[in-house]
Amino acid sequence: MTATTFNNVLGQAVPTNHTWDLNNWGGGWIYAPDYYPTGELIFSSGAGSNSGAYSNKTIDQLIDDTTTQSGVQVMQTYEDALAKDLPVVWQPTFASALTETATALKGTQPVNPFGFITPENWHY
Repeated sequence: MTATTFNNVLGQAVPTNHTWDLNNWGGGWIYAPDYYPTGELIFSSGAGSNSGAYSNKTIDQLIDDTTTQSGVQVMQTYEDALAKDLPVVWQPTFASALTETATALKGTQPVNPFGFITPENWHY
């Protein structure tokens, strides 16, 4: 493992320079602003956010299916296929915390996916 600057890690992680085995830039990633996990923004061949240059024509078609067809089965078919041809190594985005609250305190759930607390939502 070699430590380096954030800019250097990002510079090495682009598709034209695969001199690494695993680059952990520590910033994580989420589906925002498109919270529907279809992958079209990050896993489609040639997508703007596809920084790893992942490309699979079968997955491309399944991604298209998830955005043009309804029902749970189309998403499950996409997920099952992607699980067999992983485009990335999944890593946690932040350290999780155990949060305990009084039973009567409302507005604490669901836990914020960014790890923030939102006391403005709490009430009894």
